[in-house]
Amino acid sequence: MSSRSSVDVVIALIRLFLGNRLVRSLLRYATNSTICYVDGAAEKRSYMHYALSRYIGSKVLCPITSRFTIDFMYMLIDVGIKILGGNRREIAEMLSDPAVRRGVECVMKGIAEYGVTIPQILPAPFLVVWNFTNICNLQCIHCYQKAGRNMEDELTLSEKLALVDHLDKAGVAAVALSGGEPTLHPD
Repeated sequence: MSSRSSVDVVIALIRLFLGNRLVRSLLRYATNSTICYVDGAAEKRSYMHYALSRYIGSKVLCPITSRFTIDFMYMLIDVGIKILGGNRREIAEMLSDPAVRRGVECVMKGIAEYGVTIPQILPAPFLVVWNFTNICNLQCIHCYQKAGRNMEDELTLSEKLALVDHLDKAGVAAVALSGGEPTLHPD
């Protein structure tokens, strides 16, 4: 008789809990957006985002109709961490990184929409690598980019800012700047 590894057991627990129709319905609802104040700044984000923000100690002020959902999601996060044997303080510290919070939110949205899959199907990529500009004066040996001068069809500053907004709304957790040397671009 073969024994299951602890990783297999954790994956089975996650599948059992998050694969449940009721939990997936709650997660789907938790991906809806509303306007709340986080540490005094108004944002339009998902209930899941606000629950994660509250979990790290941010002051989250929402309409009464949203508070129940956020409190419930907060409780589910806390119970999930306890069931999996996690350390609340360590998890809160990890979630204090906005990219990690966005990544968790992206995974939860993927589970809500597609169920637990291997590999997990996500509604947005975790990371977008952006060749910000082709301008470069470094000519590093390891570089794969044939960078040098500005390309004619590079985005304008307003197009770049619009792209950042678009990536934010899509739920991308992080952007890595690549390509040429971004600090040389005049914008």
